[in-house]
Amino acid sequence: MWSRLVMGMILALPGVLSAQGQAPSTEKLASERELIYQIIDSLENRIKEIDGLLSKVNPENRMEAMISKYGKNKGKLIAGGKVWPTISHEMAKDSWGDPASIQKSDLSTGSTEKWSYSDNRYLYFKNGRLESWKE
Repeated sequence: MWSRLVMGMILALPGVLSAQGQAPSTEKLASERELIYQIIDSLENRIKEIDGLLSKVNPENRMEAMISKYGKNKGKLIAGGKVWPTISHEMAKDSWGDPASIQKSDLSTGSTEKWSYSDNRYLYFKNGRLESWKE
């Protein structure tokens, strides 16, 4: 979406010379200058978004983020893709990512969930806490 906006702004630029080969008016130049600043702002914002996405992919930044979120010991385990009994849904997602599918059941003893991953890994939750898993 942002790229369409930027392309639209670029195409709207009046250019340095008018159709008759004359220098554009002060208003046209000011307008073009403002559009260029808007394009720069849009690109800078997109760079920030991309940096945020890259920090999630970069293992070193991911480790730092997980340690900051969960503390040193748990953060290192989660960043390393580890799971253990009683972790929450959020911790499991941070460790293994989003599941391909989730099967939910409500029983008299509480709720259960089976998270299935495309690589035949499974997480089994009871009442919102990890009970077991298959790697």
